Amino acid sequence: MEIRRRFPYDPPWRHIGYFAACVLIVAIPTSLGWFSFKIGVTGTIVLSLGVLLLTVRRLAFRRHLELENDALVLPAGFLRAQITRVPYSTIGRVREWSFLWGDVLFLDVGKRTLEIHASCLPDSASLMEIRGFLIERADTRASRLSSDAGTPFPGNRYSTACTYHGDGDILSFEEGRKEGRVVFRFRNEPQTKTLIYLLPRPLYGLVRLPEFVVYDPDGKEVVRIRRTRRFPRATFEMRDGKELRATIVRRHPLFSSYDIRLAGGPDWRFKLPLFTINFFGESSIGGRLLTRQDSHNQWFMVVDTNHDSPYLIHALAFIHRERMRVG
Repeated sequence: MEIRRRFPYDPPWRHIGYFAACVLIVAIPTSLGWFSFKIGVTGTIVLSLGVLLLTVRRLAFRRHLELENDALVLPAGFLRAQITRVPYSTIGRVREWSFLWGDVLFLDVGKRTLEIHASCLPDSASLMEIRGFLIERADTRASRLSSDAGTPFPGNRYSTACTYHGDGDILSFEEGRKEGRVVFRFRNEPQTKTLIYLLPRPLYGLVRLPEFVVYDPDGKEVVRIRRTRRFPRATFEMRDGKELRATIVRRHPLFSSYDIRLAGGPDWRFKLPLFTINFFGESSIGGRLLTRQDSHNQWFMVVDTNHDSPYLIHALAFIHRERMRVG
């Protein structure tokens, strides 16, 4: 079978580190006689065995999640070491849940449920791609994602990394590469040196909002976004020199909905529902985008290939900065 995409699927080192830390947390108090010796030794042995098994699985039994033309090849079972082949036609509903240890996709396959753990994948963008791929090919009568975003889709992948001070990078993830490539950088100008701005999570923009400036990797300015109106809806203009490239309108006072009007292009509506990490947008001509908040500082996004635009990506990075500024 032809393999469309292949992802490493192994226990992450950080989980192995958690187990190792638990070994020390149990072993040290036991050696100092703080609680029962038998219980402490038993706990230390069990946790050490867990560290050993996960390490051996990670180093000696590497596994991959594969997306074939007609089936999903998924490591499952004990330690995710057993290879299971699941035809797409047998997949019913695809659900996603967030837990303390990471996000999990649940696949309803007949009378059983299979799991895909984001923590075993290289990055969150991989989970987004797998989710979209599976929902497209699963039984459409049962496959539904609990959002207004509709069916996910393949597209160009990006990531924005933003600090609380409004500085950051825009990365592009090329096909077959795990690491993102920096395509743009951005920062606030001017960077006010007030006491409030020097705090770890500064509060700024109440009186004067710094301009959002995007640069290419060589440091050449690409676009500049400035606020032109506060009320009734905050409005921002994106300009390349004197040329207007886009207008951004905040539609909701809780920063949960924006209109992005590209000059000479389609209009986009981007929604950020409260109490969720999945955001989505749709253009006036049917283009789509999905954004996932991996952390407050980092977003991953997939943009419909036929509707991609650098100015759209700049606008999304600006919205990320606004989210950081108030969140």
